[in-house]
Amino acid sequence: MSAPAGVLRSLVTMLLVAGVVGGGLLVAIGLQRAPAPAAPLPPASVLAASREAPAPVATHVPSAPARPSVPGPDRLLIPGLGIEAPLQGRALRADGDFVVPGDPRVVARWHGSGKPWGPGWTVLAGHVDSRGEPGALHSLASVRPGDALVTTTGDGQVLDWVVQSLSVSRKEDLPDFPATGPMGLAVVTCGGPVISTSAGRHYRDNVIVWARPAD
Repeated sequence: MSAPAGVLRSLVTMLLVAGVVGGGLLVAIGLQRAPAPAAPLPPASVLAASREAPAPVATHVPSAPARPSVPGPDRLLIPGLGIEAPLQGRALRADGDFVVPGDPRVVARWHGSGKPWGPGWTVLAGHVDSRGEPGALHSLASVRPGDALVTTTGDGQVLDWVVQSLSVSRKEDLPDFPATGPMGLAVVTCGGPVISTSAGRHYRDNVIVWARPAD
């Protein structure tokens, strides 16, 4: 059963303002030291092509390219971008917020059913930057449809994925990630300009990469 839409929106919005350190919620602390004026967004041509063939309705994807050796359990690899990051499973707090790992090199993992890598969407989300340093997903906007992603489970099982599309949404318009239906992977980070709101300063957008299992 998927979590209510409002809970999901709180989960990723709070996670991506680069603001949780040491387990305490500190909104936008990662933007208090010389923030970049904007975080990368995918080119308009890539987004337009993705809108014509959105990932959630894809029924077939090609085989992933040959992947490199995969080290250890609970990892995310994006070989084409040189990304390799540890994954850390996270649950919603009692107040509905989602606490991102304080280490910007670590990517959080969440699934609405509490059982990642099963039916529905497993969500991976992490910093684009923090305290002026690039985060694990800083170059995520450079991913293109057809690129390979690799994840490993807690017991070391390797899962190959192929990117289907990219999307950009304002934080208040983040899509839902159902915990039912075909298995999918959504990788999320910040993008766009820094804006000021009642919650503090944060990036305006979310960049989302949608992927399906490779054949």
